[in-house]
Amino acid sequence: YIDALLESLHLLKIVDAFSEDAAGLQILSEINELKLAAKQIPTPMDWVTFRSWLGRSFERFNFKPEPQPSPVKLTTLSNSEYFKFDACIIAGAEQQFLPHTNKVSPFFNDAVRSALNVTTQADRQAVNYFLFQRLLCSVKHNNSTTGEILITRRSMDNGEEIIASPWLAALQSFHTQCYNSDLSDIEIPELLASANTQVILDEAALPAEIAENPKTRIPQTLLPETLSASAYQQLVDCPYQFFAARCLGLAPPDVVKEALQKLDYGNLVHRCLEAFHSNVKGLPGPYQGQIYLKDREKAIGLLNEISLAVFSEDIEDNFLHRGWLRRWQQIIPLYINWQMEQQEISTPIANEVDIKKTPLTERTSIKGRIDRIDKQKHGLVILDYKTGRTHKKEEMISGEATQLPFYLMLLLTENDPKFTRHFEQADDHVTAFYVDLYNNKKVSSKAIIENQELLKAVDQNKQRLLAVMDQLHQGHEAPAWGSVDVCKHCKMDVLCRKQAWSND
Repeated sequence: YIDALLESLHLLKIVDAFSEDAAGLQILSEINELKLAAKQIPTPMDWVTFRSWLGRSFERFNFKPEPQPSPVKLTTLSNSEYFKFDACIIAGAEQQFLPHTNKVSPFFNDAVRSALNVTTQADRQAVNYFLFQRLLCSVKHNNSTTGEILITRRSMDNGEEIIASPWLAALQSFHTQCYNSDLSDIEIPELLASANTQVILDEAALPAEIAENPKTRIPQTLLPETLSASAYQQLVDCPYQFFAARCLGLAPPDVVKEALQKLDYGNLVHRCLEAFHSNVKGLPGPYQGQIYLKDREKAIGLLNEISLAVFSEDIEDNFLHRGWLRRWQQIIPLYINWQMEQQEISTPIANEVDIKKTPLTERTSIKGRIDRIDKQKHGLVILDYKTGRTHKKEEMISGEATQLPFYLMLLLTENDPKFTRHFEQADDHVTAFYVDLYNNKKVSSKAIIENQELLKAVDQNKQRLLAVMDQLHQGHEAPAWGSVDVCKHCKMDVLCRKQAWSND
């Protein structure tokens, strides 16, 4: 993995750039250190483990650039003790900041600290006062003439007067009495009022605003030949997002996963249910026959056993993962209850049906993985397990949600007799719905769509898919829709820059 990473960096000419940069040299050095470590102690790793190791190694360091020579020194009062300056600006001379008030100890007040001969607040303020006096005397231009000192402060904040530092107030009072001057600067207000310092609009034209949402023509060579259910949904949600994610192959930056994520949890739950209803190598199950009331605890026990086997690797890596397993174990009895009701209507005949590639036209094919297919008395049932948000039936009818109609389109296009023979007759039925596994109170069937409504949605989605893909092949633009619901979950907003649209 390290050799592959270094080879990639060489091919991309990144190593050359890193070699001329201080931060880049530190990165290359760390990669080489990792390579040496891997040779000394050979450790088998998969990609995810290696990625985590690499990320953790880089996170150990904070890059700090070498200080650049500059005539200007930014410092605090406490760090100014050994300096001499040609000129000095003391900023924020307000009661809040000068003298700085340290937090009072919750254990000892100043009286107790004084009795114990420990530094008190008054001692610290005396040191600060000495440093302030020394700073005022440290400004010498060419070690002969006194340099200039400028002290700044705010006078108002949101209409409220800000009190000056008592040390500044003392200086002003002294100068007013002795020299008839309160040290207020005259030159700066005059400069601010001068016409020469006013901001004048340049006649050069400003960059044009982004007047509308971006559109792009996708080269035919970038258009995918095969679309999945999620890719088609992405195309419907936002063509520009489809272009960025599916055509350019961009993806959000990888993160080092410290804990099981929601998507991983959903995948593990899918695998548990696949093993419960069908034979999966290396896992207990499947459950044979129907689940009757007397067998309910047996079914719950088997699904728990399968779940422990599926989650075992993850819960060994991180204690927090046990929370995800615990959440699923609370839902298992609810799922068994739902299955006992569902088996009166339909019987599972296939799980995790993976259809690789089915041509719609010469240029466009579709693929997908259907969670479960049941046989009902007359026809088929398509089920999709959901551990998160489920779409509504109205969204499928309007064409906003495409997953379930897409799966039936996939089966009809594949024309596998194993499935199509179940709805060849005129009185055969076809049903599709989501199984809601998110609610920890009850597992239920959601967004049930069937027969003519479902078949109409399939036909409309097929026509739209073919028409849109044909338009994209002809060079039509793929615009960014700017839908609020879609944009709040989109990882491609750095490309479309929605925040900059003037017609948002």
